[in-house]
Amino acid sequence: MLAYALPLKTLRMTGRKPCATPALTPKEAAEVIAAGRDYFSSKAGYQQRSAGELISGLSSWSPAVRKRSARGLSQQEGDFVPTLLKMLAGSERDARYGACEALGLLGPRADAAAPKLRALLKDRDPWLQSLACEALAGLGPEARKASVSDLLAMAARHNPADPRGMAHRAVCKALFSPYPGTEGISPKSILAESLDGVDRELLYPAIQSVLENDDSVARRSVQRLYGKLTDRDLVALLPAIVKAIRDLAPSNEMFGDDIRLAGLDLVSRLHLREGMPLCLSVVELKRWGSAKRLQKGMECLVRYGVHAKAVLPELREMRRSLKPDDKNSGLLDKGIAAIEASTDSPTLLDLKDFKTRP
Repeated sequence: MLAYALPLKTLRMTGRKPCATPALTPKEAAEVIAAGRDYFSSKAGYQQRSAGELISGLSSWSPAVRKRSARGLSQQEGDFVPTLLKMLAGSERDARYGACEALGLLGPRADAAAPKLRALLKDRDPWLQSLACEALAGLGPEARKASVSDLLAMAARHNPADPRGMAHRAVCKALFSPYPGTEGISPKSILAESLDGVDRELLYPAIQSVLENDDSVARRSVQRLYGKLTDRDLVALLPAIVKAIRDLAPSNEMFGDDIRLAGLDLVSRLHLREGMPLCLSVVELKRWGSAKRLQKGMECLVRYGVHAKAVLPELREMRRSLKPDDKNSGLLDKGIAAIEASTDSPTLLDLKDFKTRP
């Protein structure tokens, strides 16, 4: 920063104006220090705290203390559900957060709290909604199954207090798929194995809403469902799936291509005519991660057989735009050759034709 400032020939001393956030008082500083104790203790840390101390910690202003207290309480014997439900019914925000987190970590021991947790899915507070989602996913099999309808309804419902739909992350984790890189760490998502018996009048609006979320992590959570959807499901959901292929989620670009490529895989297997231009538009050679998109795009185009020859001019133009040493050149050459040599002629369907099939 000093190097950039040198040409300006102006020196500005930091600290000249008071900080926008007031300095901690001695009491507040002591509370911050206390909130950090025990976690890195060479002794048992939070495990050495009594149930009463841990329950008290659930009301802390510190999210870390609440989380550690909830984990410590889950490792103790006893029926804590009545106490936690009382905290949950109170008006103290932090205590409600802590109680909700603790109930989720108690697992099936907290099944009796399931109705109260489901009621929280309609709360205006997005963070309380999120904690309730995580708690419900941690309960026993019957309680998890009984929560599906309420979770789907929450996914489809707009919360004015959550304009970016951040609570979608938690409901998607509970229902569909864990966050990237967390497989095996948290409870398996409730609908990870099957959609059998799920009310489609609730499922469709939920998936459509998730596919419009600004965050790619939320969107990608439903990609595992694509292989479980029936033709009847696809009639309702294909417009949303196609739109999610076309439009990159504006947030979390690192994971933004996953749902798009999963959609390409689906529409190309169905031989939807709309899939061919999408295979080209998704590639975006000048954007980070183009090799992954190009490889999948070419794989999907080849499935169209002789029909893909219609896009060969665009592919050749794409090839000419690359430098000779570009690693994407080989992928394009291989794909173009496969399309030129193809003799397969699958029946193409327009989206509207697919939707009107028997």
